[in-house]
Amino acid sequence: LNKPKTKINYWLVSLSVLLTLLAGLQTIYAKRTQIAAEYPQYKAYLVEACQALQCEIPLPKNLDLLTIDDSDMQEDDNHQNVIKFSSVLVNNARFAQAYPNIELTLTSTDDEPVLRRVVKPSEYLKTGTDINAGLGSREEMRIQLAINVKDLAVAGYRVQLVY
Repeated sequence: LNKPKTKINYWLVSLSVLLTLLAGLQTIYAKRTQIAAEYPQYKAYLVEACQALQCEIPLPKNLDLLTIDDSDMQEDDNHQNVIKFSSVLVNNARFAQAYPNIELTLTSTDDEPVLRRVVKPSEYLKTGTDINAGLGSREEMRIQLAINVKDLAVAGYRVQLVY
């Protein structure tokens, strides 16, 4: 019995290998932030590749791994119409993350919003803090804000982290 000879099309094999390689590179490009965070040993290679491609590797932004804890709101004894908000921002990740915005909603006695404000990291971080370094792995940061409520009747608040 003679088996028929299979003819290998080397162009087709080469094209398949090239397309697979390009798909892999595209995946690495799209997931570069996640790869750099979870596999820091490869970050130097990704940074070098991004310099050639004129891209950046931003810090991860995973809200599921950030918590806002121990929040409190009190009237300021020294200033009329000012409320002091304090809280602790916690990064539960094994890697540094970008600082989130804090969405603070002040509510009435009926739990209706009377004032909503998005506070950017540059507003709640202490002077001299390197925003680009992000919130370190397992790091906690105390946040204190003074909010002018004008003549609004504020009974409560809601706080949420957003990017």
